[in-house]
Amino acid sequence: MADLKKHTPDQIRDISEAVYRQKLDSECGAGTAKMTDDAIAKGILGTNGKPRVSIRDRAAAYDKITRVYLDVLGIKP
Repeated sequence: MADLKKHTPDQIRDISEAVYRQKLDSECGAGTAKMTDDAIAKGILGTNGKPRVSIRDRAAAYDKITRVYLDVLGIKP
């Protein structure tokens, strides 16, 4: 029988966001995630002239793979 306990969408997003923040800092330089948060808070537009997308929203792209990793690793909620 299938395990009915699943990680909630917020739990998954929290993990995805943490991974994305670490990736951003490691690939673009330490403090990049904080600078991005600060720019969003100040309303600074992105290079395309549009409002910046929050890191949490960007991390949505990682949610599916985050679920797979948790399943493979046997990490239960």
